[in-house]
Amino acid sequence: LVFLSTLPPAGTTASGQEHTASCLASSIPHETSTLERIVRETEAVLKEGRAFWEAERPLILAQGWADEVRSPNPYEGFLAAVEGLVALSATDRASHAIVRMTDEIIARQGEWQETAIPHLCSFFPQEVDLSRPSFFVAFIPPRAFATSEGIVIDVAAEYWNGDSDNILNMMIHEFFHVGYGQLRPHRTDTPLENGRLDSMVESIQNEGMAVWVAYEARTAFPAPGEVDNRLLESLDDVADLRTALNGLFERSSTISDDQLRRQGWRIGVTNRAYYIVGAHMARVIQAERGKTALVETLAKGPLSYIRLYNSLVPEDERVRVPGLTP
Repeated sequence: LVFLSTLPPAGTTASGQEHTASCLASSIPHETSTLERIVRETEAVLKEGRAFWEAERPLILAQGWADEVRSPNPYEGFLAAVEGLVALSATDRASHAIVRMTDEIIARQGEWQETAIPHLCSFFPQEVDLSRPSFFVAFIPPRAFATSEGIVIDVAAEYWNGDSDNILNMMIHEFFHVGYGQLRPHRTDTPLENGRLDSMVESIQNEGMAVWVAYEARTAFPAPGEVDNRLLESLDDVADLRTALNGLFERSSTISDDQLRRQGWRIGVTNRAYYIVGAHMARVIQAERGKTALVETLAKGPLSYIRLYNSLVPEDERVRVPGLTP
């Protein structure tokens, strides 16, 4: 997921300063201090309560995410989860999955840097700078999201099934969004006049390529529990989601903006159509034209991404965006 996605243009640091290093020189520190306090100073965190929530940067970002997507306030759920951890015996807490996962994430930082950064950079123009922190935390509603300041990962999310490889793979997905956001101001495509449709096609490329880039990293970080991978490997699921997405595009001129937003969230995000259809498009482009052609679509934009894909598949497999010329 992405929010607060206005990122500094490619060629600048997070503070706006110019840099000349290549993508491969990116520094992605693992910021674990908030997570370590939750795990190792749990009683103190509970005592501080809202003061802790409002002081820790990844929790502030989580609150911003909730506000952005109109989700219920996450603080009460966070507090209840911390209370549950405090209620455990010292032995049970020491053997809790979140403690083990925290230790594994810290221990594997060097491995992730050495493997994930070159992999990510192979999908970007080399002027992209991925130098942002990975914030690790626990007990927030989104399991992972990208922001203008870096990415945020909830180590306690049940989705990971207690397997740190799932987290390390998802970090690749989220850092793709960091690079994608930097390229947005420089794209050559002319946006669609309908802003809501333009947001939808951007999600197809942004989320779809993020899934594909992480999928291609499975040798290093297998992600055995990733639902998106299972859906992507089923061409029947890909076809069903493409049909649902095309149906939404077809209805877009007959429903209100609010209905389009709600249906777009349900079909595109909850049901994963943006992610899986977009990832399949990346797979086809890379297989038929090579990775260089896939990377070139990032400089052009999502409309060029869709046009290129449509040119490579039969008519019944195309993504049908209203107003998109061949």
